[in-house]
Amino acid sequence: MPETATTKSRWRDLSRDLLVCLLAVCLVTGFVLAVQMAATRAVVRETDPLNQVALTHLKQAAARHVQDDQLKEAFREIDERARDGFYRARGRQRRGAMLLGGIGLTALLSMHLLARLLRAPPRPGQTAAEADPLGAMVRRGTIGAALTAGVFVVVMAQRHGEAVPAPAEGTAAAGQAFDAEPTQWPGFRGAGGDGRTASPAVTDWDGPSGRGVLWKRPLPRGGFSSAIVWNDHVYLTGGDAVARELYCLDAADGRMLWTVAATDVVGSPAVLPEVSPDTGFAAATPVTDGQRVMAIFATGDVLAVDRDGQRLWARNLGVPDNPYGHASSLRLHAGRLLVQYDHFASARFLALDAGTGATVWEQSREVHASWATPLLVRLESRVAAVLNAEPLAEAFDAETGERLWSCQCMGGEVAPSPAYDQGLAFVTTDYVTLAAIRMAGDQPGSIAWQNDEELPDVCTPLAIHGLLIVANGAGIISCYRSTTGELLWRQETDEGYYSSPVAAGDLVYLTDRKGRTRIFKAAPTFTPVAECALGEEVVSTPAIVRGRLYLRGVQNLYCLGNPP
Repeated sequence: MPETATTKSRWRDLSRDLLVCLLAVCLVTGFVLAVQMAATRAVVRETDPLNQVALTHLKQAAARHVQDDQLKEAFREIDERARDGFYRARGRQRRGAMLLGGIGLTALLSMHLLARLLRAPPRPGQTAAEADPLGAMVRRGTIGAALTAGVFVVVMAQRHGEAVPAPAEGTAAAGQAFDAEPTQWPGFRGAGGDGRTASPAVTDWDGPSGRGVLWKRPLPRGGFSSAIVWNDHVYLTGGDAVARELYCLDAADGRMLWTVAATDVVGSPAVLPEVSPDTGFAAATPVTDGQRVMAIFATGDVLAVDRDGQRLWARNLGVPDNPYGHASSLRLHAGRLLVQYDHFASARFLALDAGTGATVWEQSREVHASWATPLLVRLESRVAAVLNAEPLAEAFDAETGERLWSCQCMGGEVAPSPAYDQGLAFVTTDYVTLAAIRMAGDQPGSIAWQNDEELPDVCTPLAIHGLLIVANGAGIISCYRSTTGELLWRQETDEGYYSSPVAAGDLVYLTDRKGRTRIFKAAPTFTPVAECALGEEVVSTPAIVRGRLYLRGVQNLYCLGNPP
């Protein structure tokens, strides 16, 4: 028996020494890691482009000196370096938080076991806490740590969308994305802006060799507007300091059918507004209903023509007060031309009569300048237009202009347009948030979940098959479960994105700034299908009609498809 007691005592002493050493290692490592995380947090603040004075000054200088290519390239380089540093620091901060939590749990477990080893039996009249003060301290510390961890989990869930309940099953199908003409591509990212078509499309082309290129045509003037297609006509705009024009090409062979310039518009400014190189005078995509085509330019001029290029009407909405240039594209619904006109001097959402240009209704908005485009969503009893700007995401009745809800969740410079899936509207902007907002049900306009990781700066998210796909200027593609915000996969690529993702059938098409289109499945795991090079830089978003892609490069318009 004495030998057994001695052996137990030795094991207890050895266990005590090991636990003390483990606790000491946890405390020292936790302190060092906490210091490193504080430094990383400072790096995150410093590398946030919204806080960088040099980047802000370059943006302003680029807007003043439109033709300075060196200044433009310097802005792009600093912007890309800032984004890369920001995302890397955010990743280190996230991993450090997880490691620090593990160290803390290990330290608490060590203290608990150490207290059990050192606990002595209570003397008569002593309470358990009096007999075992260390154990009592550990228990109180465990409770406090558990409460702190619970608060941390709740805060992180609100930031990342994990703990907020998804829409109730009965409200998940409260609305469907607007699809008045599913066989056409009449506006930016399709009919209502959802970026989807049910028909499959071409998956193999190579611009430099000409494989899969049915035709390509240079355009008279540059621009960043995207092509739209109705039957056998392709429409898009171009513009510079000399002229702003609307073009119509033959969809079969790319022949220029007509050109209409926005001239002699009453109220058009005699002195052109300054625009940045990345926006220009023709960034907004036109819209058509098959009978009429309407376009808007950075001067505030709106132009409407018939399908043969005969001018119907034109008017000026006022010179945009915008540091880069107007870029919000037009929407068309029920004979009304919908214009998101958010600028610093005034912000408003207008409906113009598509036949005459007269104002049907107008809603003022308490927001700053934005570059996003309205999304149309068909609800049970109406069509809603969802708008995104700082600080509000809002929904309006597309026919009457009635404001349906407002949600204060945005900030910064808002360029990505909203997306929609299963009762949720998705709004986002770089360095601020990705928010899922309930469109209907008991709490329309309330946030279902949010995320603030690796957000898009320009391109619009794609919602498809219960997934939400986002891409950013740093070349990162992320896929979330649309109902909960759960991150399903993340893919890093070597080039950033301005062009927005679109889908044909079950395939997603995403074109980077160098003109390489990545085609992958709309699936919970990243499944690549093909990569196709155009051979020139791309900012615009493709139109997909009858299996063909109409994609604008910085120099040419391409029709990509299988040979007839």
